[in-house]
Amino acid sequence: MALLVAAVFLARVQHGKVRAARSEQLPLSLVRQQFEDAERVLPSNDDGLLQEVVDSRGERVGYVFKTSPTADAITGYSGPTNTMVCLDEDGQLFAAEILWSEDTPDHVEAVARDRAFWSSLNGIRLGEGGTKDIDAVSGATLTSRAISQGVLKCLEAGELPQLFPEPVGTAEVTEFLPTASELEVVGVGHWRVRDSKGKVIGFILRTSPRLDHFNGYQGPLDVLIVLSPNQRTILGLKLRSTYDNEPYVDYIRDDGKYLKVFDGWDVGRVAAVDFDQEGIEGVSGATITSWAIAESTRQRISQFIDDRQENQHAAASRENQGWTANDAGVIGMVVAAMVISFSRLRGNHRLRILWQILVVAYIGIVSGQLVSQALFAGWAKAGVPWQSSIGLAVIGLAALAVPWGSGHQLYCHHLCPHGVLQQWLLNIRRKRGWKIYTLPTRGNRVLRLLPWLLLLFTLASLFYGMSIDLANLEPFNAWILGAAGGASFLIAVLGLGISAFSPMAYCRYGCPTGALLGFLRSRGASDAFGVREIWAIVFLLIGALMSYFL
Repeated sequence: MALLVAAVFLARVQHGKVRAARSEQLPLSLVRQQFEDAERVLPSNDDGLLQEVVDSRGERVGYVFKTSPTADAITGYSGPTNTMVCLDEDGQLFAAEILWSEDTPDHVEAVARDRAFWSSLNGIRLGEGGTKDIDAVSGATLTSRAISQGVLKCLEAGELPQLFPEPVGTAEVTEFLPTASELEVVGVGHWRVRDSKGKVIGFILRTSPRLDHFNGYQGPLDVLIVLSPNQRTILGLKLRSTYDNEPYVDYIRDDGKYLKVFDGWDVGRVAAVDFDQEGIEGVSGATITSWAIAESTRQRISQFIDDRQENQHAAASRENQGWTANDAGVIGMVVAAMVISFSRLRGNHRLRILWQILVVAYIGIVSGQLVSQALFAGWAKAGVPWQSSIGLAVIGLAALAVPWGSGHQLYCHHLCPHGVLQQWLLNIRRKRGWKIYTLPTRGNRVLRLLPWLLLLFTLASLFYGMSIDLANLEPFNAWILGAAGGASFLIAVLGLGISAFSPMAYCRYGCPTGALLGFLRSRGASDAFGVREIWAIVFLLIGALMSYFL
């Protein structure tokens, strides 16, 4: 285990160098595919996220940001993904594209070509990403979920540049809510108002920054909208700041009635208002400015209603955000496998057959969460995905820890669907009396080196920082329908075909993951420092030199 930890440390060091050497500049060619008039992408603002896209005249045409490094902690099956996200001037997402990914290439490709997945992200606004529920891509559930969660995390954390930077204070709403004592943020431009006892006495909306693009006569306005405690009735409007002509603004303030035009109205009525039918006219001498106040209020109320409906729709899906049904199922399988492994139940033939069917059906076909070198290599580089894929994290760590601590090969013997298929093939040959082939001693010894060579190749790829799809070294990706590459299918078919003649051929002669788990397995009193450990230390020293000099 100490040697494994050392290998992980070296892989993490080398991966840090690879990331540092990777260009973090957004390619202008990709940006221009989404913004036809793009001439430059300006440096990010203070939070290091949002970048302005400007045309040849220096005028802003939208915004763009990348999810790395903000969302690097959110990993899919074996690593994080960096996504370029494009926003219009209103901060609304209209396009997204993968820049690079450290996840399994087959899964990433499945997500990249699923246009329905990317279309479902469109329309989300900056500052409100956490309220959206995005469907996963079949066959690449963990990867697509990590990508969408990364985008949503960045959207939720970001905010548009402020044209009106002055924060809203309680003193501004006391003329409508005299007992106001505290403002509590609900969303972008949305606050809950409490009195000194903590009671909710109202809500306020602000047109900025959501409607900073909406102009009056000469510029945008910042309007405060005060709502009742049930958020259904407008209590009043207040004009905070404006880039419009001061004389026009003074006409509106002096009028005394225009800012009360919506007092007592239901928010639904405001959102659907027909100004001509309702007889709402502008203030004489400031017609355009006063119309801008009314129209920006209508638009902000419409946004508020849409946001509320979206929040209600997404609330149910966020109740169990940390755990999915699949996570719970996988963890339940791990617990049941441990019960079988550590009890007399493992000798019950009928139970064993039923359990094997369940392993193939659920672990293999339904969840597709199989342990592999691609998985462990991704964890070595990016960390264990406790937050985004807890079920996969539990089954992976159980596969490593249980044989080390107890000597029981939990995963290989009780949770690997590929091993179950090989066992079934062996049982079929035995029942039909077919000949079972065994290799000569020398051939057996030679072929048993192959898993170790594959394992060493995996370590070398980590230490050297090579960009290799490790999923193509094993058959396990073939279980994930819709996201498997040809190499995984070929290895799966060949491995099972050979196992039909030679017992558990793939497990013995082709599985580097099994070799790793076997290396970690405790052998009790017979454990001793031997040839395997010496070779492991030699290769770790080589890896350390590679990591240091390359």
